[in-house]
Amino acid sequence: TLTLIIFNSLTDDSTPLRSQQVFVENGTSINEFTRYKLQNPVVLTDTFFIGYQQHINEYIGIGFDRNNLVASNYIFENSRGQWEQNQLLKGALMIRPVFSTPDLITSINIIEPLKVYPNPTKGQLTIEGHYYSISIVNLSGRVLLKQQAKPSHDLTTLNQGLYLLIIHKKEGTQTLKIIKK
Repeated sequence: TLTLIIFNSLTDDSTPLRSQQVFVENGTSINEFTRYKLQNPVVLTDTFFIGYQQHINEYIGIGFDRNNLVASNYIFENSRGQWEQNQLLKGALMIRPVFSTPDLITSINIIEPLKVYPNPTKGQLTIEGHYYSISIVNLSGRVLLKQQAKPSHDLTTLNQGLYLLIIHKKEGTQTLKIIKK
């Protein structure tokens, strides 16, 4: 057996986000992969490290890709109580996380909702929340107005009708329908 381990960082006092013992299954042919599913999924954001801890001093066959030289910079080991970057191997270890299982949570983005009111509006539109700028677009796709973030936006120059309000945020854009009376 060996222990699969997921870390948030590689500091001397790193606590694993998840660890799980698995029974190593020997492959029956060359270029065969074995997948080990975590019993309890883990929510990951940004950078994380995945590895294994070997419990006995015995050969464990892990694939090695010599064509991926840049990946050498991402191999670390902790055999003396501290993490050290690989200096010998040139390539990539073939131990990789897989996020394709439908019931696996890979990330959660908590996005602060915006409050946009009044809608319909007679001219003043209030937007509460964090955003960078807005664009007002007619239904033909023409941009009629662009403004930086502020508490209230003056739409009195627009004709009555239906418009798209595109709000530009850190996470991307949010599009809402607004009605100008």
